Amino acid sequence: MRSSARRAHVAAAAALVVASAAMAAESQEIAFKFRDGRKSSYAIDIELDVTTVAEQGGQKQESSARTKKLALVMTVVERAAAEGVRAAPELAVTFGDLVVDQQLSGASGNVTLSIRGNQVVAKRNGTVIVDTKRNKGKDFATALLAEFAFVDEEGTLTMLESGRVTKVDGPDAFTSFLSAESGTGLLVLETGQGPVAVGETWESAERTVKSFRGLDLSTNPLSLKTSYTLEEVAERDGRKVAKIKVGSSLARKRALSGTVTGEALKDTRVEIRKLERTAEGTVLFDIDEGRLVESDIEVSLAVEVEMTLKNERPKKDEIVKTSVAGTGRAVMKLLPGAPEADE
Repeated sequence: MRSSARRAHVAAAAALVVASAAMAAESQEIAFKFRDGRKSSYAIDIELDVTTVAEQGGQKQESSARTKKLALVMTVVERAAAEGVRAAPELAVTFGDLVVDQQLSGASGNVTLSIRGNQVVAKRNGTVIVDTKRNKGKDFATALLAEFAFVDEEGTLTMLESGRVTKVDGPDAFTSFLSAESGTGLLVLETGQGPVAVGETWESAERTVKSFRGLDLSTNPLSLKTSYTLEEVAERDGRKVAKIKVGSSLARKRALSGTVTGEALKDTRVEIRKLERTAEGTVLFDIDEGRLVESDIEVSLAVEVEMTLKNERPKKDEIVKTSVAGTGRAVMKLLPGAPEADE
């Protein structure tokens, strides 16, 4: 009996190996599939570590922001076009269950920040300066929560079957959070044109960046491409799942110059002397269901900027030099038990 059971186990394992090898050998059609009413929920965990050094009048000031945890649940409801209607699907997106743990340091001291939903607690050098439960520092808390004004507010994405997002609608904070410039590393996958074999690489459509951190680049835009490599296709819970390597980089060797948009620093001349941004990681994609299962992306950013602040004569113009260096990681996982489609 033991011998028979052993032979059966070995045979099953061999069959699985053969099946995986067969999936790896054949080309796979990797494309997003949309079903009207299908709902998917994803757990998002983001870590960010940013250091800023500003120099003005011969004096330097350093500050840092370390986000140890920024957690959210993103719920996506697909709104596919009716059969026979040529229109890109829309995704209704809502973020909830906000959790933030952050440490800030600068000239005013060290600040620890904790956010749970709409409850905020902040301490400076160990002393509580904000506690919404005790109605302390309410105005400051409101300012802190403004960055997360998109939470519990619905926004929409227009997405092609390739995964390319062509339009983002919603509150300003919503569009900012999903922007590629934010470095969150979300929504990075764009599929290729046609079937792909294991080991093959493809590139996303070129994306033009016309603004960066308030600098108007419309007359001298940046271009960004992302490369993808299909590393393997394996069976997971009875479905074919592709593992895709993701990589993108943006490096500007010559300086960019222009003026800052917005009223606060209107007509301020800015020159970006260094701009380097990289993102790399892996994506798991359910080929059968045509949706993302998991992504794990690491991002790094290095920027050096020189600003010329105009003054009325005879006072000389002031020059402010700022350097920003940051790293981050964004992990997004499909939560189990999400309904296949609303009834």
